[in-house]
Amino acid sequence: MSGRRRQTIRGEAAPPDAEGAAPGAPAGLPLWALAGTAFFTGFSVLLIEIAGPRLLAPYLGDSLYTWSTTIAVVLGAMALGYIAGGWLSDRRPDARTFFAVVLAGGFLAALVPGLARAALSDDLSKMSPSAGTLRMCLILFAPACLVLAMSWPFAVRLVFESGETLGRRAGIVGSASTLGSIAGAVSGGWWLVPSYGLRVSFWIAAAIPVLIGLAGLVLRAKGGMRPMAGVLAAAALGLAAVPEAAPASDVIHREHTFYHRIDIVEEGPMRYLKLNSTYEGGRDTETGELAFDYLKYWPLMLDPARPPEKLLFLGAGAYSLPGYLYERNPEAEFTVVDIDPRLHDIAALYFDADNIDHLVKVSGDARRFLMNDTNRYDAIFGDTYHGINRVPPHLTTVEYFRLVRERLNPPGRFLVNIIGAREGEGARLPGGVVSALREVFPVVRVFATRTYDSKLPQNLMILASNGPVDMEADSRTAPFVRKEVEWKVQEPAFTDDHAPVDYLSARLIKAWGR
Repeated sequence: MSGRRRQTIRGEAAPPDAEGAAPGAPAGLPLWALAGTAFFTGFSVLLIEIAGPRLLAPYLGDSLYTWSTTIAVVLGAMALGYIAGGWLSDRRPDARTFFAVVLAGGFLAALVPGLARAALSDDLSKMSPSAGTLRMCLILFAPACLVLAMSWPFAVRLVFESGETLGRRAGIVGSASTLGSIAGAVSGGWWLVPSYGLRVSFWIAAAIPVLIGLAGLVLRAKGGMRPMAGVLAAAALGLAAVPEAAPASDVIHREHTFYHRIDIVEEGPMRYLKLNSTYEGGRDTETGELAFDYLKYWPLMLDPARPPEKLLFLGAGAYSLPGYLYERNPEAEFTVVDIDPRLHDIAALYFDADNIDHLVKVSGDARRFLMNDTNRYDAIFGDTYHGINRVPPHLTTVEYFRLVRERLNPPGRFLVNIIGAREGEGARLPGGVVSALREVFPVVRVFATRTYDSKLPQNLMILASNGPVDMEADSRTAPFVRKEVEWKVQEPAFTDDHAPVDYLSARLIKAWGR
C-alpha cells in the first residue's frame, strides 16, 4: 500500500482513487457537484419526456396512447441506463468518465430534432398511435434518456466517503435527481413548451448536460481530451440549435402552442386550418363557401320557425361555421369556446372572425365552460374532436351531454360531429356517443356524410333534440333526409367512469391504415 488508509464498507475494499484525490473525497468531487449534476440530468430527462408527445402529436395525435407509450419508453430507457451506469461506474469510478457520460447524454439529446425531421412523416398518421409512438420513441428519445440515466448510479458510486455517511449522501443525490425531474416536468409543461416551443425546449434539454459535461471534463481531463470534449459540446449545441425545417410552400403560417401545431394552409382560393395532422376547418376566400361537407349540415340544428338569438360553438376551429352563420343571422349572439386561446387570434387574422358582431370568445375546456355558464342557447354545435386520433373522452359521456341539455332552451338542438364508421369495428366509437346521447335526449338522429361505404370512417353528424324535427317541412334540411342512418350499433353508453375512446380510436386508425 502507498501509506494511505483504505476504508472498507461491509468488508469490501474501497476502490483506488483514480485521480489522486485525498481520502474521503473520491474523484475529488464534492457532494454539491454530484447532487447538482443529478438534478440537472433529471431535469433534462423529464423535459424530453414532456416535450416528446408534443413533437409526435402532429403525426400520431395527442391521445392517452401517445402519452402512456412515451412515458413507458422513457422509464424503460432509464431502467436500462441505471444498470449500464452501475456497471460502468464499478469499472471506471472516476470523474472523467462520469462527465463524459453526461456529455454523451446531452449530445444524444441534441440529435432529437434532426432525427425527428428525418423520421417523422405524414405516413405515421395512418399507424396505430401505440405502435407508431413506440417506434418513434425508441428512435428519438430512448438513447438520450438511457445515457443520461447512467449518470445517476455513477453519482451514487462517487459519493463514497465513509461507511457512516454513504447512505445519507446517496439519499441527497437521489433526492436531487427527483427534484430535478419535478422541475423539468413543471417548467416544461407550464412554461418552456407553451412559451418557447419545442425547438427551444429540446435545445435546453441538450445544452444543460452538454455544458455540465464540458465543464467537468475541462476541469478534470488531461491531454487531448479537453479539445475533444469542446468539439463534441460545440457540435451538440449546434445540432440542437438547427432551426425547424421550413413548412411546405402552401403553409402561410405555422406555430406551436401548448395544445397544437397550427398550420394555415392556402390552396388556391381555399384557406384551411390544420391542427397537428388534421384539417379542422376552412372557407373559400373568394366566395365564402364552407370547405368541408360536414359543416354544411348546419341547417339541422336550427329551428326554421325561430330565428336563432344565441348560438354556442364548442370548438373554435377556423370559425368557419360561426362566420358563415353570422352572414345569415347578423343579429344573433355567437359564443365560441376553445381550449386553445391562440385559435381565437388565428381566426381573427386569417378567417375574419373579428368581423362577427355580438361575439363572445371563451378560452377553456368546453365541459368546464358548460358547468359555469348560466346562459341558454337556441342551438349548440359540438366540434371538439381533432380528427380520429384525438377525441377528448370527457366530452363524449352521459354526464357531459346532460350539461349540454341544461344549456339548451326547451326547443333547442345540439349537433355534434364525430368521426367513425356506420358499421363494423369502426362504428363502436360513434356508437358509444349515440348511446350516451340517447340516455339524455328523447330524440337522437344520425346523418352520414358519405353513403357509399358503411365501413369507411367519415364525419357522422349526430342531432339531439328535446322534440321531433320535421325535416321535410324545411327546405334547408330536406336534402339531408336521404343521408339519415338507421343506427343499429349497440355499444354501451360512454360515462365518466368508462369512456374507452382512445382504445377505440386506435383500433379505428389501425383498421383504416390497412
